[in-house]
Amino acid sequence: MKWSIAVVRPRPYYRPTEKLLVELKAEIDPGWHLYSFPQPPGSAAFPIMIRLPDGQAFDQAGEIEWPKPESAADPNSAYPTEFYEDSALFRVPVRVAPKSRPAKQQLQLQVRYQACNDRLCLPPKTETLETAIEIRGKPK
Repeated sequence: MKWSIAVVRPRPYYRPTEKLLVELKAEIDPGWHLYSFPQPPGSAAFPIMIRLPDGQAFDQAGEIEWPKPESAADPNSAYPTEFYEDSALFRVPVRVAPKSRPAKQQLQLQVRYQACNDRLCLPPKTETLETAIEIRGKPK
């Protein structure tokens, strides 16, 4: 499993209150999958979760754009599950907090997920992804 983070159409700097769109990409190893969010009713699968940790110069500025998952019956429970294989791209709208200090700041996003194959599931794992964002000036 490999994760990457990138700003869509990055600019040299952002002002307080400006919005940017951040993409998280999961490269999923062959034979493995991640369960999507949300899961259908009755599913016991551990869905992926994405969040901005508190205490940084950024806020979430809207709903996360989730890619369309694949769907199949879980062989262990007979309930439907939804999942991603090969790769998945998630888009997170972010806003520079109004009282952010001018400086190069680290934007952090946390991803909690569980990778599974046809025989087993690994324990849930949390990864923190970060990218540097230059903040300058006052709010627009």
